[in-house]
Amino acid sequence: MSTNINLSAKDGDHRGYVQNGVNQTASPQTSLLEATQAWIREAILAGRYQAGEKLIERELSEMTGASRSILREAMSHIGARGLIVRQSYRGYRVAHLS
Repeated sequence: MSTNINLSAKDGDHRGYVQNGVNQTASPQTSLLEATQAWIREAILAGRYQAGEKLIERELSEMTGASRSILREAMSHIGARGLIVRQSYRGYRVAHLS
């Protein structure tokens, strides 16, 4: 029995798709990048990470199952939306939200 996995590109992401998913509600069509972004965003909004708290790549990578390169890209996307802030030579921190 063979299983087909959709590896078509979605929004420029050529990495394939999550089968078991970082996000338990994620569909098989959700990319690992999108699932990682959703997991981090939900963790911040749920209060798991407080404003000003440093986000440690190694820990997030282990929790999400994403490689550090995908994690960095996900954090870059989240940072562009203002939830986290990148500090030169210090990594990412949760932004202070009003």
